[in-house]
Amino acid sequence: MGWGQKNMLTLRSGLGYAQEGFERLTALMKEGYDVNCAKCHAACGDCHVNRPKAGGGGLYNGHYFGMPDMRNHCTTCHTSRGGHAFFGVASGTDPDVHLTKASFTCVSCHKEEEIHSNGVTYNQRYDMPLLPKCEDCHSGVSNSNKYHKAHINSFSCYTCHSQDYNNCGSCHIGGVGARIPSHLKFKIAINPIPATRPYKYALVRQSLSAPDSWSNYGTSTLADFEAAPTYKYTTPHNISKITTRTGYENTDGNWVVYNNCTEGCHISKNSDGIYKNKELFLFNSDLEEWEKASDQNITVDGKLPSSWGVQ
Repeated sequence: MGWGQKNMLTLRSGLGYAQEGFERLTALMKEGYDVNCAKCHAACGDCHVNRPKAGGGGLYNGHYFGMPDMRNHCTTCHTSRGGHAFFGVASGTDPDVHLTKASFTCVSCHKEEEIHSNGVTYNQRYDMPLLPKCEDCHSGVSNSNKYHKAHINSFSCYTCHSQDYNNCGSCHIGGVGARIPSHLKFKIAINPIPATRPYKYALVRQSLSAPDSWSNYGTSTLADFEAAPTYKYTTPHNISKITTRTGYENTDGNWVVYNNCTEGCHISKNSDGIYKNKELFLFNSDLEEWEKASDQNITVDGKLPSSWGVQ
């Protein structure tokens, strides 16, 4: 299975998906992939015997072959929107409710058949039919409250129930550093994968691709960089029942649920002329100049309800 860096690299290079295109990359580009991307792809022992290379390597518990440890294995590699979010590392964030209320580990949701693959290669990871879904445990949510009734078919669950989450910066492959430091962000955009996920709007994350990312490996500009948005559909592991979009924390430290969606999410104009909640949505003005052509179909400019008074 897997979309990932290999498929994205071949797609942005104008060579189609990985199976067809990877072998057509130059030897220098393949070397760059092995040095920069493949180091996070694990063999069996990296999860069941060793610590992953990203975590320093070495035997985890002698030569014992066992179930991967959530902290020493899973979140060593899956750091940004996995461990970073799940454990509530960032200032102002809380650990995921599945950790605090139910003591979930990674394998509580991600089962063996999904992790080890079903033997099928998919063009992008959300095509994988064995991925966990909120509805697997939370049945009947479509009519559980007025907000779900209004938005269950229009928004991904993460749009309302995720906290701010870590986004990668834009990197130059080859170790010369990120041009945009990693940052906490929350952006709602037009769903970039409507064929796979049915929602009109979805939470998205800023990825680390740039047209000249591979300049150290003989490619000054990727031939078809605009083939995919730089902001991608995301499912961060930082779920909370009440977030800044569904409620607020009062002076007693307790969360109070909003009376309507306008308070926490819909854009409205304050008496001082400032648009409340506009920062939650991905507008063309939020993009770096080199992202605009790639992301023009998922920005919300001209696509929001006219009653909000912002286009």
